[in-house]
Amino acid sequence: MFIEPFVDEGLGNSSYLVASEAAGLAAVVDPQRDVDGYLRRAEALGLRLQYALDTHLHNDFVSGVRELAALAGVQVGASALAELGFDHRPLREGDALSLGDLALGVLATPGRTLDAFVAAATADLPSYPTYFHAMRALNQRGPAVLGGLPALGPLAAEQVRAHQAAGAAVVDLRRTPEFVAGHIPGAHGVALRAEFGTWVGWVVAFGTPLVLITHGDPAEHETAVRQLIRLGYDNLLGYLKGGMDAWQAAGYDVERG
Repeated sequence: MFIEPFVDEGLGNSSYLVASEAAGLAAVVDPQRDVDGYLRRAEALGLRLQYALDTHLHNDFVSGVRELAALAGVQVGASALAELGFDHRPLREGDALSLGDLALGVLATPGRTLDAFVAAATADLPSYPTYFHAMRALNQRGPAVLGGLPALGPLAAEQVRAHQAAGAAVVDLRRTPEFVAGHIPGAHGVALRAEFGTWVGWVVAFGTPLVLITHGDPAEHETAVRQLIRLGYDNLLGYLKGGMDAWQAAGYDVERG
């Protein structure tokens, strides 16, 4: 048996590639939404993905099981009690999933959902990111299939201004000193780091269209997009082409501090 963890430090989440090396068959457990990493690793190891499994309905990120089903043809498995609204295999205590010479056994472990535990754990619960409210229902009905990592397109300054006027949130990924030195009025300064997506989830209402202010670096864009789609912030309108220089060249106001 082969097990490889995939750890997202920003979300505090771990997913796993579990495989029978002899049979060349594998399952992904609790996948995040951008699934290309699992696909590349399985291909490198000569494994064929057979299952995408969720151990429970996630409340803090968007599940990638539907992405794997669409891109790799895997069977989705989840607890029957989750009552998922899309095609899947409902799993119950005692079920087994075959991986060639291995079998994955199903155990019901409802511990943290029992009434006594919930009451104790939520008695003095602190605040949490706004997107948490939407995650359970989204994962239950089935998130939209993206079919891969979305590309972030360029926007002219006048387009950014129009989007903001129409209700889009402007999120500035630059470092704090750059943001303080000059930013679009009303923009959210959220520096790009491991917790970027979670912090966006604190300050931007779930479902709000987003415009990003970046340095124009494709690697920077990819990192930001990955973190945002993992939390269901899919309405990505694009990034300001030319950055703040283009905004100022267009004669628009700049806020400092």
